[in-house]
Amino acid sequence: GRPILILMRLPHLPIAVLVAVASIATALPSAAFAQAGFGPGGSGAAGAAAAAAAREQAAPQSVAPRLASKRQPIEPRPLTAIDGVLEKPLEQPLEFQEAPLRDVTDRFRGVAGIDMLIDGKALEDAGLDLDTPITARPPAGLPLAAALDVALREADLAWIVRDGLLEITTCERAAERLLVHVHDVADLAETADGLQVLIDLIQSSVAADMWDTAGGPGSIRPDPTALVISTSSAVQRRIVGFLGMLRRLKAMPAEDRRPLGFTGYWSEMPAAVAARVALAKPVTVDLNETPLREVTADLAKKASVSITVDTRALEDAGLDLDLPVTFRLSAKPLAVVLDRMLEPIGLVCEVRDEGLLVTTQEQSEQSLTVAVSPVGHLVGGDRTVGSLAELVASVVKPDTWDVVGGPAVVRAVDGDVPCLIVSQTTAGHRQVLELLESLPP
Repeated sequence: GRPILILMRLPHLPIAVLVAVASIATALPSAAFAQAGFGPGGSGAAGAAAAAAAREQAAPQSVAPRLASKRQPIEPRPLTAIDGVLEKPLEQPLEFQEAPLRDVTDRFRGVAGIDMLIDGKALEDAGLDLDTPITARPPAGLPLAAALDVALREADLAWIVRDGLLEITTCERAAERLLVHVHDVADLAETADGLQVLIDLIQSSVAADMWDTAGGPGSIRPDPTALVISTSSAVQRRIVGFLGMLRRLKAMPAEDRRPLGFTGYWSEMPAAVAARVALAKPVTVDLNETPLREVTADLAKKASVSITVDTRALEDAGLDLDLPVTFRLSAKPLAVVLDRMLEPIGLVCEVRDEGLLVTTQEQSEQSLTVAVSPVGHLVGGDRTVGSLAELVASVVKPDTWDVVGGPAVVRAVDGDVPCLIVSQTTAGHRQVLELLESLPP
């Protein structure tokens, strides 16, 4: 009957809710969960119609899942000893211009003081070798791990820790090597329902296509006070950063809570914070068939921010740094200039750990970033955390959310810190923040 269909269409609901629906005793209406951000995830016209119907039927008092714990935020342990070493910030900026991969790894060996191996077979299979050129400019302040990510990204390479050694390999090979790690989350969730909420948040916001619930190799299993997670090293590091962002928000005094951005494996990196500030700076451009490489260099100087170009993504789209740009605009915020200038040529600008990154629209949608926005000051009367999530999904880029088959996610969470957890592009995050800031308390 219909209860079985509901269970099949909503596979990530907390266990307690599934039991309630199955027993029909105290079942919550599925529309309420759609309004809270846990609606049907069907794709295409059928999924869109189901999501629209759920939103139309949603009750004013939306029910948001709760995360609560009386324990103080804990300090998580590094995934490995090498991860602990690579948490150290980069003291000086690094610059690689068409540098051979062997030189790049030698430089990082010296800076980090650890041995690095190169998976020669994986590189050979991908048509790469030790002479593969690398162009990157990791800024000072980045953790060494993030700086290494920035340097390797252009060649579609990654690093993993295997047998106590750091190994450079291809992204494809790195994703195949799963690492099991136990994440202590007793300070975030104390009940089975709370653990299930955390599982849903991770599976929907961090590498959503990597989990067994979506046909991927990764898995998350609850333990009484922890989550046992099997996934790639890169995703494990992102989970550490994601949980850390929730802990930071919980530790803040209520009056000081503010939106926290999560651009990669760490939140609030100095270059990422500087990038967000720079996006508000007014700039003037007058371009006529100017090569993209010169445009980004000039804007970086005017706004005092690091701007890099995702050359790999551009190459995949048949573009390059000599792409001519013609555009004119006076005294407008850098964000507006970049959006309007790049849109006609199919490019966008994203905030990343290392600053601003110009990339393709397709790559942007495949690499969404996460932000957590506290909304306790907006909740009251008929306005709930869940209804705020519904509002965001209905007015901010409405065709991009998972409830209508898109990649973006908004989740409402009640409990210690009522908040919205949003996975979106940089432009989408900006619109969500503007909406929340415009609402009266």
